[in-house]
Amino acid sequence: MKLAHISVENYKGLRDIESNISDFVCAVGENNAGKSSLLQALLLFINGTKLSKAEFYDPDKDILIKVRLTGVTDETLSTLTDEHRTKIEPYVDAENLVLARRYATDGTSKLRVVTLVPRDPKYHSGHIDAIFKEINGKKNGVELLTFYPETTTREEAANVGTQKAAKEIIERYINTIPVDQLTSDDIPLPTGIDNSIRSLLQLPFLSFSRTLLLSSVFLSQYPCPTLDVTYLRSPL
Repeated sequence: MKLAHISVENYKGLRDIESNISDFVCAVGENNAGKSSLLQALLLFINGTKLSKAEFYDPDKDILIKVRLTGVTDETLSTLTDEHRTKIEPYVDAENLVLARRYATDGTSKLRVVTLVPRDPKYHSGHIDAIFKEINGKKNGVELLTFYPETTTREEAANVGTQKAAKEIIERYINTIPVDQLTSDDIPLPTGIDNSIRSLLQLPFLSFSRTLLLSSVFLSQYPCPTLDVTYLRSPL
């Protein structure tokens, strides 16, 4: 498994940057352009260390660090528990997995997964959770028919007695929404698998961190070999 792409928004001097990643990478830029910040962003992605307001490019906006991993094979996923592997497999596409760490403006963060979601916010998990919050028993079927009538029938809704059953019906409908009505977004990881994902990420990130550090040394002393070069400049 390898790190293939990174993007960083709103972290220190990195207002909005992205870069493809190969086996050997140089980060090139003048002083204070953000070379060190790029490496720090990678470490933050793994560790989720709490940040201060001073580390936000715009303190009123979230920091978003996204990475794309390639080579996410069955063998790679076999290091996870069966339960966690089953939860993450739907987000792996052609051995690619895109993850994100989103920092709220209070400096706390959550590891998330990037996937296609409906454009209509009524189908977003937060909205669905709010609809069914503190709803019990047969009332779940009533709420389902009231707010999501397109997902079910009266007969089916009458037999819905739990939030889980109602949400499964909504998810079934979401899976039928055409691609042109979907958009890419970061959403919460399935419950309880954060630590497993962090463990899975350790090797590709440690390898990339060493490569970037070595590149910085080589670049100042020797001509660059064939490699990917990320050019950074100070924001205007």
